[in-house]
Amino acid sequence: MSTVNEASTCTVRARFYSPASVPVQPTTARWTLRDTTNGRLLQDWTDITVIDVYADITVPAQLNVIQNDRVRYQEHALSVQANVGDTEQYTDEVRYKVKNLSAFK
Repeated sequence: MSTVNEASTCTVRARFYSPASVPVQPTTARWTLRDTTNGRLLQDWTDITVIDVYADITVPAQLNVIQNDRVRYQEHALSVQANVGDTEQYTDEVRYKVKNLSAFK
């Protein structure tokens, strides 16, 4: 699991594959971000402009802010959906930790 410092921007690369594991360009894609440590929705579904078999999703620093300053890490889940609403829609998720810098002093 990757780690990002609190209040820092990060980029996640979403790669798209067919069921046969062949890289494909989906017709549509979108992403959402949840703070699974504190049960918060950080970013509702947001469309991705897909121009290739991958897309870089930039998570802005303000979405990687620590909610509870007493924890050392906060876990975030970034979900990506491709071919939204199609019979071949699929969803995947990556999780990463946000490091509470003040908790390490």
